[in-house]
Amino acid sequence: MARPADKKYELTQETVEFIEVGEVASRTLFRIKALREVRPGVLAGALGGFVESEWNLSHDGLAWVDDEAQVSGRASVAEDAWVYDNAQISGRASVRGNARVHGKVQLGFSAKVDGNARVYGNARILFNARVSGNAEVCGSALMTANARVRDNARVGGDVKLGSDVDIGGSANVGVPDK
Repeated sequence: MARPADKKYELTQETVEFIEVGEVASRTLFRIKALREVRPGVLAGALGGFVESEWNLSHDGLAWVDDEAQVSGRASVAEDAWVYDNAQISGRASVRGNARVHGKVQLGFSAKVDGNARVYGNARILFNARVSGNAEVCGSALMTANARVRDNARVGGDVKLGSDVDIGGSANVGVPDK
């Protein structure tokens, strides 16, 4: 945990209840408030999203949880990652690097999003699934087991990936060409 002088945010008294994927009991999450400029557009005093504890959001880098996004359990957002809109990050999931997770995304269990990856829409990334590099996962895509989307690959629509599926290069699965 950061020393008091190094903190970029604090927990406020505003709370929401969150039920983590696969759990029955709810957790109390606290809205965060920036104590200094965190990243462009997030100035001192700005309210962010919700975290269960300071474990969930690093005080280092530009990492931020914004809007109504929620991070709970042992999940973490670090480095320059940005989680916003109504995204829910739980379990031991992590968002790192310059990754962006937004929309109504659910990221849970031990899932990872890192690099410059972007996950948005209603996508669900669960268990040991990983999105990395410059990859994009969007729409209602579901990734489970040890599925991987990496490099410059794009996955979307109603695509379901699991059982060690590995999509890389410039593959485009279920997403119309730009």
